[in-house]
Amino acid sequence: MITNQHLKGAFMVVLAAGLWGFSGTVAKYFFNKQVDPLILVQIRLNLSAWLLLAWLAIKQRQLLKIERQDYGKIIILGILGMAGVQFTYLYTVSRVNVALAVFLQYLSPVLVSLYAWVWQKQLPDFRGLLALILAITGSALMIMGPELSLEGIPLDGLLTGLASAVTAAFYTVYGKQVLQKYTPWTTLGWALLAGGLPWWLINSPRRLLAQVNSVETVAFFIYIALFATIIPFGLYFAGLKRISATETVIISMLEPVVAALTAFWFLGERLSLSQIGGGLAIMLAVAILSSGSISIAQESRVEER
Repeated sequence: MITNQHLKGAFMVVLAAGLWGFSGTVAKYFFNKQVDPLILVQIRLNLSAWLLLAWLAIKQRQLLKIERQDYGKIIILGILGMAGVQFTYLYTVSRVNVALAVFLQYLSPVLVSLYAWVWQKQLPDFRGLLALILAITGSALMIMGPELSLEGIPLDGLLTGLASAVTAAFYTVYGKQVLQKYTPWTTLGWALLAGGLPWWLINSPRRLLAQVNSVETVAFFIYIALFATIIPFGLYFAGLKRISATETVIISMLEPVVAALTAFWFLGERLSLSQIGGGLAIMLAVAILSSGSISIAQESRVEER
């Protein structure tokens, strides 16, 4: 039976996917204007962390508390999950078109499902398996077009795109474990900080400031911190507390649809009929997932604190 908590969680993930899909197009626009992807990752992680932690310190200071035995978990989630997915995804966007970068990252549902099937011995039901197949097939059609070819894709972009799928799957599965104990905002704030601090060993403050050379660029960095990081990740983790990891990643596959449509509208990346059909297949998968009790991974629901 679908509960209000389940519907609320699914809606949160849909909003997160929409914000992420549009932010990929915005990032590509600025990469075309010579913004360094490594600098963007550093600013995104650190600015987002400090804004969120400052807000928590003012509004809900008790949420800043992390038990000592969980420091390692937060560091792992921050470095391997948050920093890993930010770098691999944004670098891929800088090398290939936005839609393809998103598709490569959204191979992560396959990895999450494999984790549930192999390690947790949780086999999918028919509806869940159908939704997963529709979502992945739809993404392939939408991104690769009628020829279904990867020809012409830079190797480094392909490899980092695949790596972004691995890191996205990791922070979904591992993040689910951390969220059993802490709120989404606590988890997100400290994980962003843990992922952002090591980047200061790569890029000096002087190099970073050199990229902040216009009001437009400053506005872009603030937008990325708020509307591409804090808000969507907060929504995603809040949704992840209410629904299973597999349901979360399948619903969030609306992101490729948003990314492809906004890239077409703002960057002139055109869609073929097969790509449009792929987008419809993804939306159908989400509709199937939302219309009944899906048990791709029969995880216990963790109620909101």
